[in-house]
Amino acid sequence: MGSLIKNDNHISNKVNNMCQGPYRALMGRVDGLGYSPDERLMPYLELVGFTSTALIQTFDLRYELISALVERWRQETHTFHLSCGEYTVTLEDVALQLRLPIDGSAITGNVHSYSLGFAVLAILYRELCWTTKPNAIDIGGCFILL
Repeated sequence: MGSLIKNDNHISNKVNNMCQGPYRALMGRVDGLGYSPDERLMPYLELVGFTSTALIQTFDLRYELISALVERWRQETHTFHLSCGEYTVTLEDVALQLRLPIDGSAITGNVHSYSLGFAVLAILYRELCWTTKPNAIDIGGCFILL
């Protein structure tokens, strides 16, 4: 079986050639999960549309599963290449799961017009692309979307 991606700098090539070392499980760069925000912050979070996101409770992160998804991530198309087809996290997923606004300017203008959903998705895509490098050891971003 050939490599999923013909890029020597992609983790899938290292996994296909297990002789290069043991399987890699990423670690997360996540701070503060499980802590409710200070009530004094809630008006500001509401102002920028982050109220529902701030109330997300702790959940178990399965980094071995996130690592397996990263191995299937294609930087060229920003999709996961799975045996059942291709999949990606969309702005609609962000809007439905996190209730973040997805309209307005990307990261310009007044804070009221930020497309926070777009910013969250862009950071997740950037992190997925970065962690396809074999030397990456951790990942950040909004894992709940995965």
